[in-house]
Amino acid sequence: MTGAAGQQRVPIDFIANYPVALPPLDEQRAILAHIEQVKVTFDESIKRAETEIELIREYRTRLISDVVTGKVDVRSLAPEAAEVATDDLEPLDEAEEFFEDELQDAADLEPVEEVADADD
Repeated sequence: MTGAAGQQRVPIDFIANYPVALPPLDEQRAILAHIEQVKVTFDESIKRAETEIELIREYRTRLISDVVTGKVDVRSLAPEAAEVATDDLEPLDEAEEFFEDELQDAADLEPVEEVADADD
């Protein structure tokens, strides 16, 4: 390695004389053909997915338009009001104590100083 200050580099002589193993040209061509064949499959899948995404976006836009203009009635799809079990409710006096404790904790906090604008 040459250089200093964390900017070390590999000398050019090392790279120029470094042996690199290459497969025969026929094997390189076979590898390339296989990669191109697989790439076609991926490209087709990507194009199909992009087309489906565009169709879903169009459907969503149309559905929103139909709901807003009243062509589609969605009132039956609204969730029904959830019933609250009375066993899960706290008595009011305990809730008041909780909030009083929270307010007291908030009173103990120190105020935050405003930060001046950079333009000032």
